[in-house]
Amino acid sequence: MRKLIAASLFVLPTLMHAQQSPVRAEAPKMMAAAAAVAPKVPAFTGIIAPKRITDIDRAVFVGLTSSQPVVAKFTVDAQGVPQNIVVEGTNEIAAAKISDAVSKLRYQAGKLNGQSYEFPMVLKFDLR
Repeated sequence: MRKLIAASLFVLPTLMHAQQSPVRAEAPKMMAAAAAVAPKVPAFTGIIAPKRITDIDRAVFVGLTSSQPVVAKFTVDAQGVPQNIVVEGTNEIAAAKISDAVSKLRYQAGKLNGQSYEFPMVLKFDLR
């Protein structure tokens, strides 16, 4: 035990001096130069889904009926406009009216990594 105390008293002044002196962390100049010319790596910042900013006029659906849910599948382009609208689950007359109503919707464009992209969308209508 005495040897341990003697050794710690011998080492203690050295440790106290190390705690008091400031540490300078400088990157070598070669590393700084390499970081300046390194290519930027694209990072995934997430997917932001399109948001509907207009609504469908409910008058379009007056008189339309269907025993099963009607589905409208389409793509929202980079400008937020529905494209390639396909309506399933109803007759041709109702499908034409629903397709016309969906084509008038406008979306805030979806983004992937900060850039606008086309996104697939599905709307379900219950015409009972």
